[in-house]
Amino acid sequence: MKKILKPTEENIKLLAKHISNHSEIDGQYFEIGSLLLVNVSLHNDQDHFWEYEIYKLDEEGNGYKFESYTVNMSDDDGERLAAFLLEHERTHYCYFCDPITQKLVWESYHDKLVPAHRIKEYKKAFDQYSKEV
Repeated sequence: MKKILKPTEENIKLLAKHISNHSEIDGQYFEIGSLLLVNVSLHNDQDHFWEYEIYKLDEEGNGYKFESYTVNMSDDDGERLAAFLLEHERTHYCYFCDPITQKLVWESYHDKLVPAHRIKEYKKAFDQYSKEV
């Protein structure tokens, strides 16, 4: 099974730099602290744009997809992604609000919640694609 990276500032910067500088296959995932990043790019973009879905995990392993993040290799060597990940890793899941309605996502958007057993099934199915940074 994939090792979960400790959510230190150094590890988050390392992960962000790796994602920003390396092409990954569809299904590749990374887990750091309470964040799960899944590459959902449907192609290997020659312009170096990759799409990641980002999930916030609660204590039971349930995930809430709160962001689709586009990574561009030519941006900033992962600095913006690192700042984004650091902020959201440090925010407790119960404080996540919908940016439009300002309602707590855990109360309002059960359709965006992925149960823990589904997260575990995904990781098991795609474990061969996960890798250390």
